[in-house]
Amino acid sequence: MADMNIILIIEDDEAHIQLMKRAFKPFFQEFKLIIAEDLKSARDELRKGSPDLIIGDLNLPDGQCIELLDEKREKLECPMVVLTGQGDEESAVKIMKAGALDYMVKSVDMLQNIPQVVKRALREWQHIRKHKQAIEALKQSEEKYRTIVEEASDIIFIMDTSGKILDINISGTKNLKYSYNDVLKFNIKEILLKADDDNDDPDFGGIATGDVVLKEYYFKCQDDNTIPFEISFRKLLNGKIIAIARNIEMRKIHELEGKRSREELERFNRLAVNREIRMIDLKKEVNNLLAMLGQHEKYKIHNPHDILVMD
Repeated sequence: MADMNIILIIEDDEAHIQLMKRAFKPFFQEFKLIIAEDLKSARDELRKGSPDLIIGDLNLPDGQCIELLDEKREKLECPMVVLTGQGDEESAVKIMKAGALDYMVKSVDMLQNIPQVVKRALREWQHIRKHKQAIEALKQSEEKYRTIVEEASDIIFIMDTSGKILDINISGTKNLKYSYNDVLKFNIKEILLKADDDNDDPDFGGIATGDVVLKEYYFKCQDDNTIPFEISFRKLLNGKIIAIARNIEMRKIHELEGKRSREELERFNRLAVNREIRMIDLKKEVNNLLAMLGQHEKYKIHNPHDILVMD
């Protein structure tokens, strides 16, 4: 059997209490009623535990039931439906501003149908709770995302499909040496420099959702310094573009050093080969002179890499 819903009824009119008890009698397996005839008794019951719903008469011998709303807000998570004999707009505004879930104008017919009122209120409260939980989960997810983004060493931009910068993380402002508000004034194309002639301007509108476009660019910083970055662009489900830029300055330095080393080695090899060829030519001349003098050749030459001295 499902758990019973506990309903706290705050009512000082005995006839009304009896009407509600009779109305709930067919639903004895669904609802457990707790009756309090004034605010003091209601507070005593609330100290024992939180009900699933409070049905409260607005005007009680020792105050108004809506006084409990401020008191319970920090401790209890249950809704209140207020019953009032006054159906005027001023009372309705006062009740709803206090934080009640709903209010009902008292009548015999309404009290006889109070279980339906309670069921509707509980359903509505469930929707409200689920919505709050979804909002809280989204908030926590956004906070987690923001923490990851802000702690990332890479520059992370959020842009529209024209390239207008909508957001940037802390690493971005530090690397580019712009303030956050200054960066938001830019289209990213205003601070991108091509890494080479083959690297076209990015077409953000042409990026399909989920596809990753990886290119190399230089960023122009506020101090006019330029820094090379490898940037991946991806279109999100909401239509915005996320760009993640990784500083490749050290990689470029290593590539340049490697290129210089290769060029130096190639130059050395060319010098060595040229020297070897000159030595071969010289040894050929020595052999020719010896032949002219009627002497044996001193050098036997097979190829530029195989030169033997003959005894």
